[in-house]
Amino acid sequence: MKLLFYDLETTGLHPETASIIQLAGIMTELTESNEIKPLGGFNYVMKPRVGREVDLSALDINGFTMEELATFQDDGEVFEKFTKFLNKHIDQFNKVDKAMLAGYNNTHFDTDFLRQWFIDNNSNYFGSYFWSNSIDVMPEASRYFVHYRPALLNFKLGTVAKAMGIEIDKSSLHDGLYDIKLTLLMFKKLLNEPYIKPFDPEEAERMYMQMLQDKKNTSFNKKKAEGKIIWS
Repeated sequence: MKLLFYDLETTGLHPETASIIQLAGIMTELTESNEIKPLGGFNYVMKPRVGREVDLSALDINGFTMEELATFQDDGEVFEKFTKFLNKHIDQFNKVDKAMLAGYNNTHFDTDFLRQWFIDNNSNYFGSYFWSNSIDVMPEASRYFVHYRPALLNFKLGTVAKAMGIEIDKSSLHDGLYDIKLTLLMFKKLLNEPYIKPFDPEEAERMYMQMLQDKKNTSFNKKKAEGKIIWS
């Protein structure tokens, strides 16, 4: 089974009014022995679509600037590259040759944006490339950490990855390619872990105290950008 681990960054919250500005992914094959083989990857950045909103608070999160956005390729050119990548790995005319989308907290937000991107580019082939169901690593991790949820200050990607013992670079979080690599590492670990992590009160206490310390070390008062513009 092919699994496409992917992540995207956008200019806002709604696919009909905002745009994808980064799309990163790794195509993999899940073997019958549950090994994950990487088949290829991509990392695209693109301009917002003309007429779509750019929420400055969204750029504040993903780290892109208006000046950078202006240097990126048009999204139509990137869409052609993306479909070329998909055609390399998937026969869109074979009804049983598709990839399952996989990501972190991707069930609605990311998938809705990806579907809308196909519509914006006048393509009806979303369902020819991808199965209708997808894998969301967030609920998989929720099941694993069910006894430890009170020890986690939040359930964001970086927080959960660190709780799983994965070293993270906080400065790289919200970069699409970095986030999807973390998601893939988490999924690999979850495949080999027990269904639910056995509870250890001392470990839960250590986890909680470490997260409090991390929060204290990284707390700062940064003035966030506000407002929206229309890309032209």
